Amino acid sequence: MQAFSSLHLLIFTCMNILWLLTLSKAVCLQTKPMRLLRLFFNRIFPNDDIIALPLSDGGEGWLAAYQQAIGGQLIPVATHDPMMRRVTAHYLRLGDTAVIEVAQASGLSLLQPEERNPMRATSYGTGEILAKAMLDGCRKFVIGLGGSATSDAGIGMIRALIDVLAPSGRFDDIDMIRQCSFTLGSDVTNPLCGEQGAAYVFARRKVPMPPWYVCSMSVPVGLRRFRRATSATTEATKQGLERPVEWAMLLWNI
Repeated sequence: MQAFSSLHLLIFTCMNILWLLTLSKAVCLQTKPMRLLRLFFNRIFPNDDIIALPLSDGGEGWLAAYQQAIGGQLIPVATHDPMMRRVTAHYLRLGDTAVIEVAQASGLSLLQPEERNPMRATSYGTGEILAKAMLDGCRKFVIGLGGSATSDAGIGMIRALIDVLAPSGRFDDIDMIRQCSFTLGSDVTNPLCGEQGAAYVFARRKVPMPPWYVCSMSVPVGLRRFRRATSATTEATKQGLERPVEWAMLLWNI
């Protein structure tokens, strides 16, 4: 692989060139820069086929990158942001497959800097998107986990699934989840807790200075308790997990 700044040449032959753009989100989500890129390289390599596609790490822009690469239909969902305010998010549907971006309902970009507080932020909205996709008939899920404002171990997401899909109030009564398969997209391997753990390492992103330090000390306490209470029933302890939502999905066999 050859790297030119944040532009990566992954495949280069005398006939085909595939460029995956990891430029800024604002650039990657627009088609004009990619058209200009193709035009530029077509002049240099006039006999070659140039394909330029956006590349996402699982965070904000996950849906747009997927849709530009393979198509699909964006489905609107009435849901809640990390502060439980009503918002409209989307998931991408391709047949019985739903591509979901956690940042759509639980992302940092939905909050003002002064609102960022993982002690309050909830992943409830992500659970609502999952539930809507299941009710729409989707049974295969590809979920991008980056860019979240939450460190609630996915409890908000689980609560939303119960509220929407289990009138009895028990997660185990959600029969349709047993028919679903889930693929999780994450580009990091930090554990849930510890000096390299999720809350400590990423607190600077989720909380404005200076309160991030307090949260980076407080949130891991709750996550450690949660891990002790659940580690006997999940494979998550054997894997590196930066996203607390990821932990919840493995814990509940989602």
